[in-house]
Amino acid sequence: MATSFAQDDLDALLSDGGEEGQNISSTFKTSRIINTHSTELVKPRHLDFRVAHRFGDIAGVSGGYQTMFGVDNASDIGINFEYGLMENITLGFGRTKGGNGLKNIASSLLKFKLLSQSSNNKIPISLVFLGHAAFSYMASTDDLALISSFPKLSHRLSYISQMLIARKFSNSFSLQITPSYIHRNLVHFEDKNSLFALGIGGRLKLSKRFGLIADYVHVFRKNVIIDNTEYTSPLALGIEIETGGHVFHLNFTNSRSLHESQYLPYTSSKYSDGQYRFGFNISRVFVL
Repeated sequence: MATSFAQDDLDALLSDGGEEGQNISSTFKTSRIINTHSTELVKPRHLDFRVAHRFGDIAGVSGGYQTMFGVDNASDIGINFEYGLMENITLGFGRTKGGNGLKNIASSLLKFKLLSQSSNNKIPISLVFLGHAAFSYMASTDDLALISSFPKLSHRLSYISQMLIARKFSNSFSLQITPSYIHRNLVHFEDKNSLFALGIGGRLKLSKRFGLIADYVHVFRKNVIIDNTEYTSPLALGIEIETGGHVFHLNFTNSRSLHESQYLPYTSSKYSDGQYRFGFNISRVFVL
């Protein structure tokens, strides 16, 4: 009950503009919009336990009623732990099954808040730096043409740097843009090791516990067709539901993968071909 009253007071404060110079919080409800990270950090000495799932294609040649519209298949599954080390620093570790050519992805992250939006608009945005490292521990293949051949141990590594730039325009609407840099130590010879991407995401709060969410990332690349596969950009649409200590995201996306090292450079599914899937994110925060 005390938590409910505290949230009511916070919502009222934000809707009234807050006291002069006060930092605005709750730009987003959790540390993710859908696929992309948000500017939200985990509070100090709190642990955010996250479970995410992406099913198979709803329609197209791999979907339909024979796979219960994708529910019988799992394109990716992820479990993540994120810990609030300080007010402006979050550390994280996770594991995903992997939904593209690479499987068994172990990852770590550092999230550092540089700026917090203030109610008097002297600081109009929240600014967060996010660094990821991903390591594939899948068994290597014998085909040297595949990115899973891993001639060197370092070829299993990928790195992502992102700046999360967000503004809470009102108590109901938040928007974020996310410039990103992706580097993979091993890629197909037609591909580039380093790529740039620009994402946009938002949240529209419809009630105290319900909202609409969406994110899209455009990946800038010279070749969109690599090894006879045409790559595209990930788009996700969904709803957000808060129930007590849990936050649920129910979404639809053309991305098969969960981690940035996978869904940013390797999304090839197309909505126009029915290659979109249902998925969910679940967040549960514990006080340690």
